[in-house]
Amino acid sequence: MTRAMLLTVMLTLSGCEEPAVEFVDTGSVRHIIDNEKWMLINYWALWCGPCRTEIPELNQLVRDHDETLVVYGVNFDQPGPDKMVSAVEQMGIEFPVFQNDPYQMLGYEQPQILPTTILVAPGNVIHKVLVGPQTVESLLEAIADE
Repeated sequence: MTRAMLLTVMLTLSGCEEPAVEFVDTGSVRHIIDNEKWMLINYWALWCGPCRTEIPELNQLVRDHDETLVVYGVNFDQPGPDKMVSAVEQMGIEFPVFQNDPYQMLGYEQPQILPTTILVAPGNVIHKVLVGPQTVESLLEAIADE
């Protein structure tokens, strides 16, 4: 194979890669979604009591398992940038929160019940949708249930 042909094949194959999914969080930090880790997308709202109970569990999950998974939040109410930052602080959220609801960008149905957690397996495959408050244990069990 000539050098030109090899270069053409390499360029063609590199064009087949899935494009990176990027978003900006409520702190205006740009994130690129890691396709090699589990991703949990948690929908919450200030007025949701079970959400307030669940957030510390998600914070703990991030602290204990950041090498294998990432957690992102979505404020169900989508209040706008200023109120969003305040809501994240009030909830004590320690993980990135999408500025805009990513359901269309990531290809799943927008949740209508709170809290809801979308489990996305490596490779961006929707694994499960969990409705109701979760614990570290229930989330790890759902991930292990492949």
